[in-house]
Amino acid sequence: MSELISSRKSRRIVLLGMITKMPVPGVLWQTLHYMVGLQRLGYDVVYVEAHSRTPSMFTLDGGDHGSKAAARFLQRLFSRFGFGDRWALHALHADRACYGLTESQLLEAYQSSEILINLHGGTRPLPEHAETGRLVFLGTDPCQLEVELWQGREETREFLEAHCAIFTFGENYGNPDCRLPVSDRFELQPTRQPVVPDFWETDLPDNGLYTTVANWRQTFRQIRFLKEVYHWSKDREFLKILDLPERSGLRFELALSSFEEKDRLLLEGHGWGVREAQGFSTDLDPYRDYVRRSRGELTVAKDQNVRLKSGWFSDRSATYLAAGRPVVTQETGFSAVLPTGKGLFGFNDLEEANIALQEIEADYPAACRAAMEISREFFDYRVVLPALLSRVGVEGPRAPISLGGGYGGQGPFPPDLILKPESRRPLRLHPATLRTLLDRPVPGEATTDGEASGTRAELVPYPPGEASRRGPSASVVVVTLDNLSLTRLCLESLLAHTAYPDYEVVVVDNGSADGTTSYLRDLAAIHSRVRLILNPSNEGFARACNQGARVAVGDVLVFLNNDTVPAPGWLTGLVGHLGDPEVGAVNAVTNRIGTEAEVAEAPITVGEFLERARLRRERPGLRRRAGMLALFCLGLRRETWLEVGPLDEAYGQGLFEDDDYSVRLDRAGHGMWCAEDVLVHHFGEASFGTLVPDGSYSRLFEENRRRFEAKWGTRWEPRRGKDDGEYQELIGRVLASAGGGLPGGSTVAVVSRGDPKLLELEDATGWHFPMDPNGSWAGHYPADSQEAVALLEAIRRRGADHFLIPRHGFWWLEHYAGLERHLSRNAEEVLKNGDMMCWRLSRNGSPADACHPVFIIGSPRSGTSILTWSLGQHPNLYPLEETVWFGRFHKGLSDAFELGSSRGDKSQLSAQGISRKSFFRAFGHTVDRLVHQHREWPGTPLGPDTAFARARSPEDPKERWIDGTPENSFFVRGLVELFPDARFIHLAREHRSVVRSLCGFHRIGGRQHTAPEAYRRWIRHVRACMEAEEELGPGQVLRVFHRDLSSGPESVVRSCLEFLGEPYSPACLLPLTRRINSSGTGPVVADQWEGVSPSLVAEAEELEEELFEARLVGK
Repeated sequence: MSELISSRKSRRIVLLGMITKMPVPGVLWQTLHYMVGLQRLGYDVVYVEAHSRTPSMFTLDGGDHGSKAAARFLQRLFSRFGFGDRWALHALHADRACYGLTESQLLEAYQSSEILINLHGGTRPLPEHAETGRLVFLGTDPCQLEVELWQGREETREFLEAHCAIFTFGENYGNPDCRLPVSDRFELQPTRQPVVPDFWETDLPDNGLYTTVANWRQTFRQIRFLKEVYHWSKDREFLKILDLPERSGLRFELALSSFEEKDRLLLEGHGWGVREAQGFSTDLDPYRDYVRRSRGELTVAKDQNVRLKSGWFSDRSATYLAAGRPVVTQETGFSAVLPTGKGLFGFNDLEEANIALQEIEADYPAACRAAMEISREFFDYRVVLPALLSRVGVEGPRAPISLGGGYGGQGPFPPDLILKPESRRPLRLHPATLRTLLDRPVPGEATTDGEASGTRAELVPYPPGEASRRGPSASVVVVTLDNLSLTRLCLESLLAHTAYPDYEVVVVDNGSADGTTSYLRDLAAIHSRVRLILNPSNEGFARACNQGARVAVGDVLVFLNNDTVPAPGWLTGLVGHLGDPEVGAVNAVTNRIGTEAEVAEAPITVGEFLERARLRRERPGLRRRAGMLALFCLGLRRETWLEVGPLDEAYGQGLFEDDDYSVRLDRAGHGMWCAEDVLVHHFGEASFGTLVPDGSYSRLFEENRRRFEAKWGTRWEPRRGKDDGEYQELIGRVLASAGGGLPGGSTVAVVSRGDPKLLELEDATGWHFPMDPNGSWAGHYPADSQEAVALLEAIRRRGADHFLIPRHGFWWLEHYAGLERHLSRNAEEVLKNGDMMCWRLSRNGSPADACHPVFIIGSPRSGTSILTWSLGQHPNLYPLEETVWFGRFHKGLSDAFELGSSRGDKSQLSAQGISRKSFFRAFGHTVDRLVHQHREWPGTPLGPDTAFARARSPEDPKERWIDGTPENSFFVRGLVELFPDARFIHLAREHRSVVRSLCGFHRIGGRQHTAPEAYRRWIRHVRACMEAEEELGPGQVLRVFHRDLSSGPESVVRSCLEFLGEPYSPACLLPLTRRINSSGTGPVVADQWEGVSPSLVAEAEELEEELFEARLVGK
């Protein structure tokens, strides 16, 4: 970053935000709309957090106050949108360290910025902010500030005086019907949320639900004004329209945070659907998809905005409008500035809300069009941001910066353009990406004066010109066949990102019928470097490459697939490697190819890809040898091509021509290399993927494989990925983990990418997955989830009993979502770490024969019940009422086993060879089956807590149960005999809190404890739990702490679920929002404390010191 900050020439704007304090999707999108919008207008945007607030959601106990985790989050987020080097986190809440930019770069950013925008007003101005004289306050929540000014609050006045301008989302402020007091000291100017339209435009069908995302109950931030109280919490407003589902006959769903189970029951009882907003976590895409798939938004506003008529309008509602989804929202006075009655409706009561919904339903397409028109006219960043900037004297927007040969600006495509495809085989791009690629005009050719050149390219030798004297000329050969969107992405990126002085682009089209040829003619008419060969039909990939090579005039030939995206400096890098005589031919490295050129890069957006390519360019000249080169991006000198000869056209439509050429290069003595400093994005199988569904791909693959093997007299072996030290170390760790964790004699299906080394398992047999009938790697991936599951079941029937995915294959679980669900329901996860995941497959396709209960142990009143209820909301865990009887059951079984085996061979158990281990395990499985049967009884008493009702729904596919009986602390050894695969969570709480609670707690059917009784009980339970920890080890017992359950419940829940091998579920936090103790306690009577000896207290304190000296959570 050291060079970029000082060298950037565009006008700079610093955005002061607070993402890490509130890393929820709504805040993330709101901030990104400002950043991306300003960047697209041509400004150099730098994001800074210097608000002194602790990033609580990233805080690890005993760690760095969350700074490092928060910084990693910002890096991932901003790299996706092209701001990977344009952010800083100044940890004023902790040690004042700077992450992202250095402190000197941060100060320079402040000093050189045209303005500093204090978004939300969430940053208390520092001297370096105020001293610029360009700090702008942008308030997104009106009312409180306006009232504090009226009240004469000096702190608020001092805060605002550090700013040169003040903006508010209260757009009705100062109008006659607005009840907010108007300041006579500060001018508050109206503004609203900007939106980047292409983030939200969608072709997705709606799901029939009117939705919103909101906090339900927030009892803080009330304000008092003119003897009235104005509330912040939205539950009060939703209750006014509680009967809307019944009145309208429509379907609604609220994605809520900060609600209790009683609120869910109330809403569901009136026809509202309710889901956890926490399910969105910090992930942008599920939130966006939720908005885009909705039929519209039905929402309310805060009481403050409603009654004071502030004119506030939700930034979330603006995104619904941008998605073309109508919005019905509570009137706050916004109708004075925004058009209502078509795509946007304001309401004051239940009846008005119902009328608005019925108008939408009467002509839904028209309402959608109107919503989008409102968004474009009133919320588009090109409308909102220039107006805001002009009011503070910032010069209007300029054209975005062109990347040219460097990185750091806008580039030919927006950095948030999504590269990750919607599907493969056939390849389908994200709808927003398709629109961006196909709707844009054909870009002009940049000349020295910035104007577009109109020279038409012809099929004549490209004149080398003066540039050839400074180095070899280069010819880039690109073969196209339909896939117009990918071709545009490839060629327009190539032209924008290639600063090499002397190159041509030879495009050979193989009879495209989707408008590609028309586009190519337009591009060649504009760009003098582009030359065309238009074949009337598909001549095959190899023949088309040969055609291009024959007419190419460059000293260097580069074959580039049309489903690639080259990055700045790519051609210079390849040509540089070919300057070494040792290099006969060279590949770029890429994210997807299945050869040594594949590296562990998986960018989601253009911005992420460009950032990773930039980092690789910082290691110029780095390369490694390869045993095979692929033609996705291959460079070689012309004399090498002439010596080795053209591609073998016998391979017809394609496949194996690059394997064939690699053999020829190798036998001619030309070294093959991969350029580590040149990263090219590759979608892969853009053309061949369309052949998969009907089996054409498999037939072509087998036909050309036989042709290759017959020609060279050798068996074809698939090439593995990157063959360097890092990859070899990964293989070693995978084999070691599998060897130590899998039973001898196992047969393991491995997502190997054809690498035989991954099959060299100790005491186990490894099979490629997918595998062909001959036992070799199939050479391709499944077309979809259905095929992936079918292939897994087929290999299971052939004898595989385990399924292993190394780290480079983790994307399978995301891409093949159906496979992940199949594994979660029908297999048992037995190994999981950062390098691999492995499942034990069932023998018959039904859930694996395993019993994995969970026991929460600890002293009474330490929170075992609430942690049980909390984890019991997980999709695969359900809570039991306290069992109590397991310990006595084990004792009875012990007596029974002694009776049944005490006379040796004359005893029935001994005579049948039934060991103690198998005896107890059999009864453990019996108990497990009874528990599962209990779950399914429809008439089971549910008790007073509805958490049990939801946790034991017969429709729930939960396979594990959890028991929080404190008395189990004394029977851990026996429970392990019954359930060898059980896991134990020791919940530890300070002795004084437990003693106080026991003394004030009436046990069912019992009495309150005296203090000596409570002390002794705590000591006995804790000693038993610590002995269990020592005996079983950290692999079977996890210790967590009640104090962390109170202060950082998400961290505790995540630790527990990770220990149990279960994915994180936000639903587990719901019981913890209600209370941490499961039942109330009465007052402590003074005489209950009498009789506690100092030695008893000392014993407890010593034990507690030992208990808490190594806190595990967050370490």
